[in-house]
Amino acid sequence: MLPLKNKEEKQNDLENNLKLESELEKWEDEQLEIFSDIILSILSKSNLKINKDEK
Repeated sequence: MLPLKNKEEKQNDLENNLKLESELEKWEDEQLEIFSDIILSILSKSNLKINKDEK
């Protein structure tokens, strides 16, 4: 009975790890998207400022 329980626990651990990895990947994607938006916003503001200065 003990080996069977260990096998089930290992399977549960694997499933939990996969779920956690998936959640981590989603979180990383969200953070990357936020970071990209921030960078694009900064770049667009700096471009607007340069264009105003040129005129």
